Amino acid sequence: MNNKKEVIRMIKFMLFSISAVVIEGIVFGKATDTKETISCYQIEE
Repeated sequence: MNNKKEVIRMIKFMLFSISAVVIEGIVFGKATDTKETISCYQIEE
């Protein structure tokens, strides 16, 4: 029973880590593409 809980916890942690990496990649990917857009927003404000 305890071993099963450990496996489930490991899987949840792996999924969380993978999703964090994916989100980080998307954010940084968009940030490099939209530097001009960010500067435009700053000018509009």
